[in-house]
Amino acid sequence: MYIIQPELEPIFSSMQKTYVMKKKQKKEVKNKESAVEKPKRLEQKEVEKKPITSFSMLTNEQKVQTLLNLPESLKHVSCNIRTTKDESFYGKITEYKDGYVTIDSNKVNFEEIETITLIGI
Repeated sequence: MYIIQPELEPIFSSMQKTYVMKKKQKKEVKNKESAVEKPKRLEQKEVEKKPITSFSMLTNEQKVQTLLNLPESLKHVSCNIRTTKDESFYGKITEYKDGYVTIDSNKVNFEEIETITLIGI
């Protein structure tokens, strides 16, 4: 079997391209800022900075609030709650209301909680 190929001109394209960008000098940027904009930028930086703490260093109240307000990408995180009665509950905290923490379908008195540890990160 013989297939006739058309005679086309070859297409040449460059495999690499070079781009050059000029950086603005910092002096020009500083001169453009007005005196009013500088304090606003400083305030925004102070607000944006949050102290980074370890989960184990938080209080039980803070741990419960953190686990209730997790972003969607971390909703699968489970925890282990240990009470003063030597009971352990494993699962996801779903609610904190009227002094009781609901972990899956179990209600636990908040004042009886001894430790909360993360599982499955």
